[in-house]
Amino acid sequence: MNKERRDSLLAGRDSRGGACYHLASRGGTICQVSAQIAIRLPKELVEFIDRLVADGRASSRAAVVSQALQRERRRELAARDAAILAAVGKDDDLDALARHAARTPLDDLD
Repeated sequence: MNKERRDSLLAGRDSRGGACYHLASRGGTICQVSAQIAIRLPKELVEFIDRLVADGRASSRAAVVSQALQRERRRELAARDAAILAAVGKDDDLDALARHAARTPLDDLD
């Protein structure tokens, strides 16, 4: 970032404590969209992640962890939705949608 651009930014914090910068010349605010965390993983998982990155199947360790967590979040949401539908009981209006969803491949979500 050049000095002029850096000087035009006024640092602050968003409501969650993330870094925000007010662009003095543009009148807008840019907030941090990610957070850095530290995690401990078993050695075999780290080796697996590193192989994915080395093979070019992932751009970084962070990308592998992020993708895995996004997949887990989708799984949790699907399980929640299935539980809600099971509790509601049979709904003929959703049968066609359920058949379509069951045939839809999800590999493009990764």
